[in-house]
Amino acid sequence: MMLGMRTSGIVLWMLLGGLLGVGQAQPAPSETLFLWGIQRSCSQDRELTRAVQERLERMAPKLIVLDAAPGKTGLCVGTECVDQLKAACGTVGIPAGTEIIGGHVEEQKPGDNEPKNRYLARVRLWRVKVGADFPSVYYRYERVDIECKTPPCGLELPQLVATWAGQLLSAPQPSTQSATEIHSQRSPFCQGNRSVPPFLCAPFNLTARCGGLDAPVVSGPMECPFRASTAPVVPPPPRPVPPIADPIAAPRPAPSVPASAACSCQQPALCSARARAACEAVATGPRSPLLRKALGGSMIALGGGLLLGGFLATLNQHTDLTLRSDASCGPNPSGGQPEKCFMPPGGIAVLWLGGLGLLAGGAATLVDPLCVFKDGGSSCQQKR
Repeated sequence: MMLGMRTSGIVLWMLLGGLLGVGQAQPAPSETLFLWGIQRSCSQDRELTRAVQERLERMAPKLIVLDAAPGKTGLCVGTECVDQLKAACGTVGIPAGTEIIGGHVEEQKPGDNEPKNRYLARVRLWRVKVGADFPSVYYRYERVDIECKTPPCGLELPQLVATWAGQLLSAPQPSTQSATEIHSQRSPFCQGNRSVPPFLCAPFNLTARCGGLDAPVVSGPMECPFRASTAPVVPPPPRPVPPIADPIAAPRPAPSVPASAACSCQQPALCSARARAACEAVATGPRSPLLRKALGGSMIALGGGLLLGGFLATLNQHTDLTLRSDASCGPNPSGGQPEKCFMPPGGIAVLWLGGLGLLAGGAATLVDPLCVFKDGGSSCQQKR
C-alpha cells in the first residue's frame, strides 16, 4: 500500500512541477558571496572546498574563494572570520549585505574507535550576512553514520557537504549564540537522542585541539577584497533656467469658445452624435465581456491548483504521502534511501491562502458587483 502511495506521489509531483516546490527552496544570495573554505580537522581541505565552490557558483551571481588568501586562518567561525576581514580592510570597511560561508568537518574512520566498521563524520557549516548594524550568523549541523568495512570510506562526503552548504543559503532564522558558545556547543541533533554515537555529539573544540596548527595557508598580511572607489565624483549638470516671460510683451491667448451649457452626459438628447458616443464610452468603458470571463475563470482554475497543491503538501508533511525523496533534500543518517523532501517553512500556508484568495478574486470578477466591466454581472444589468 505504501509503495503504491509513493508511486502515485511521484506522478503527482511530475504533474504539479513548480507549483508545489517541495524541498526546492529558492535562496536569494547577495550580489557577491565569499567562500571562506572548508576545514577538515586541523587543516584546510581543497577537495571539500572545491565541491562547495562548484555548488555555490550555480547559485550566487558572483563567488570569490578565500581558501588560499594570505593571512587567513580556518578555525574561526561566524563573526570571528568577519573580524579578520575588518582588520584587513581597515577604513575601507565591509559593505552591508556581504555574505561569507565556511565550515568544519571532523571524521572518525573504521577502527579508530567505537562503533567498529562504521564511518562517522560531523559537519558544522556557518554563513554570515553583514548588516548595517550587526552581522547575522546562520549555522547548520549535519552527521554521517554509514557502514564501511573496506576503505576508502567517506567518498560521498564532498557531495553531501556541498548540498548542505547550498541549503544553508536559505536558512530562515539566524543564531543568537556567540562564537565562544559555538566552539563549545554540542551538535543540536544530539539533544534528547541517546542513540547517536558519542563522537558525533562531542563539541567542535578545534580551537583548543588545533590552536597551534591554525597557521595561514599563505603567509603574509591578509588582503582586503574590497577597494575604495577612487573615481572622481562628477556633479550632475545644472538644470537650465527658463527665461521669465514679460507679461506686457507676451501675447495674450485667444479666448476659448465656451461649450454649450445645454449639452451634458446627463442630458445626451441635447448633444451631437459625436458627443453622445463620447459619453457612452466614458460610462461603459472599453472592457470586453470576454475579458471578465477569461480573467475570472483563470483565477478560479489557478486557485484550485494552489488548493490542490496545499492539500498534497499537507499530506506530505505527515506520513500519509511521500511526494518526493531526493538526496538534495538531506541524506538519510542510516545510509539507506534518501530522506523525504518537505516544504520550506510557511510554504503550505502560502499555498492555502493563495488558493483561497484566487478563488475569491475569480468569483468576484465573474459577478462584477462594482460594474467594472462593460457587460458586468446581473446586478449591473439591473442598474442599467
